[in-house]
Amino acid sequence: MQQEATAVSDSKNTDIPQQSELNKIKNDTKINSKKKLVKSVNRRTQLPVKCPKRLPSKSSVRILGNKVPRPIKKDVKNSQLPCVSGPTCYESRKSVSLIELSPAKMNTRLIDRPEEKSVFDMDRDKICSLDDVSKKTWLDASNGNININSINNYNNESNSKDLEVIMKKKAASIVCHTLIINAWRRRREEVIDLNGIIEQLRQQIDHLQLQIVVLRRLLDTENSRVGKLGAQVHRAKIQLDSITKEKETLTNENKKLKSDLNSLNQVTEEQKITIENYKNELLSTKNQVKAVDTQIMKDREKLLKLRDDKQILLDKLAMYEKISTEREERMERAENNVEELTNKLNIHIAIVESLKEEKQQLVKNLEGIEKKKIEAEKILLVSEDREKVLSLRISNLEIQLSDRETALRKIESVYRSQLTEIHDLREKLLKQSQVCGWSSRVLQIAGSVVRAPQVILRTLSFLAFGGIPSRP
Repeated sequence: MQQEATAVSDSKNTDIPQQSELNKIKNDTKINSKKKLVKSVNRRTQLPVKCPKRLPSKSSVRILGNKVPRPIKKDVKNSQLPCVSGPTCYESRKSVSLIELSPAKMNTRLIDRPEEKSVFDMDRDKICSLDDVSKKTWLDASNGNININSINNYNNESNSKDLEVIMKKKAASIVCHTLIINAWRRRREEVIDLNGIIEQLRQQIDHLQLQIVVLRRLLDTENSRVGKLGAQVHRAKIQLDSITKEKETLTNENKKLKSDLNSLNQVTEEQKITIENYKNELLSTKNQVKAVDTQIMKDREKLLKLRDDKQILLDKLAMYEKISTEREERMERAENNVEELTNKLNIHIAIVESLKEEKQQLVKNLEGIEKKKIEAEKILLVSEDREKVLSLRISNLEIQLSDRETALRKIESVYRSQLTEIHDLREKLLKQSQVCGWSSRVLQIAGSVVRAPQVILRTLSFLAFGGIPSRP
């Protein structure tokens, strides 16, 4: 039992540093996750500036060499002019802002990150390409301004208003292009941040799984200890049962010996009574003998007178002498029996004293066994409490894991829905740009693209402060 107690104390001492390390890891992971969520929520997106409303279209101007410009009528729907620098401008913008930021390429970058460049290098390349595109747009705008100035030299006062309208439309289209590019850039940065948060949450899940494995191993060790203690308690119970049986047998033997002693005491008392009766009879016979002697003395005096009576008295004396001898022999026999009984009594008393000593030793052994039993029960209670605490801790950790997995799934679903929205918006932009160029619908779509990160931030704030409850 002492070895088991030392083993239990050693296991307690080894479990304390493991529990402290696990608590430190949990606190670090909770603090890091909270900080990252707060950073992602505190990021603000820059809202786009409203572009000027589209003015009513009039007649556009066509220049053919040095001839006088001639007005050309167009529909109100197709009043937006194409880019001055040609079709390459639109294609370059499309390749930077839409094609490279498609979800397929983003997923391939996330999967093949160690083989390709890092995320920061890709961002730098894209920013450089976007700067080049913005420079081209401004150069095209300046070329358009030069062309417009040459047109103004040839136009009359009636065409100057049309040229101003064209200038406003081109400026509005350039501003819309820049706003859309900035919105796409910010959206890309937020997607990169969300990917980093998802990877960190996956690492936290791995840490928690390792903690669960460690705790399960600790539970297995505790269960094995509990099983060993249960086996020891079972052995102690078996020993107790055997000892109680021995005690019962000894008590039964003691009762039998006591009953024998009582019977012997009764026999001795009866024999004492008979001896006293014999003594009384002896005394009475002695008194009678004395009386007879006195009578003989008197009769001797009366011998002469009573010779006939003398013979009769002599016969009586002979008879009385025979009886007295027999009674003396009986007395001697009774004394011998009394001595034998006293010897037997002494032997029985010694046996009873030895049995009492053995009984005291058995009582002491029983007390020691009961103390050991109490200690074993205490150790059992402590191990059961520890098992309950560990089971509660495991259930709490599993609940936290399930909550975090649900939060991750919500974030992934929001992320996928946002990617589908971006894909749909890109298709809409392509269709509308092919049909009617950059019109007012493009401005509305750009505004929705810029406002879309707010939805992500709202969902993240909901998950950070309401969706993921902090469990103790």
